[in-house]
Amino acid sequence: MTYTSVAFFSMGMGPIAWVYSSEIFPLKLRAQGCGLGVAVNRATSGIILMTFISLYKAITIGGAFYLFSGIATITWIFFFTLLPETRGRTLEDMEVLFGSFFKWRTTMRELRKKESEEVTYA
Repeated sequence: MTYTSVAFFSMGMGPIAWVYSSEIFPLKLRAQGCGLGVAVNRATSGIILMTFISLYKAITIGGAFYLFSGIATITWIFFFTLLPETRGRTLEDMEVLFGSFFKWRTTMRELRKKESEEVTYA
């Protein structure tokens, strides 16, 4: 469970503050957005570290890592399903995608269709 916890944390919650926040914020807000993301990430890590001893005494070490693995798996699923892919997107595309947060898949399809039409006409 330790490996599972580390693996899912490394794919989800761990790098999200560093990578994703640097891609989604407009230039004028990027420093503040990245700083806030990193602060929340560090605060979450601190809370986990400060509560670990009392948690493993209450539910055993194995139970603590099962709990951490479960939380990391849920957050990975959350990030995978609700956050759009940002690779190859411009900041203008990011504004369009995040303007319709819960309909980002439809917006992503429209952007791809628009790109393919532009390539066809070029």
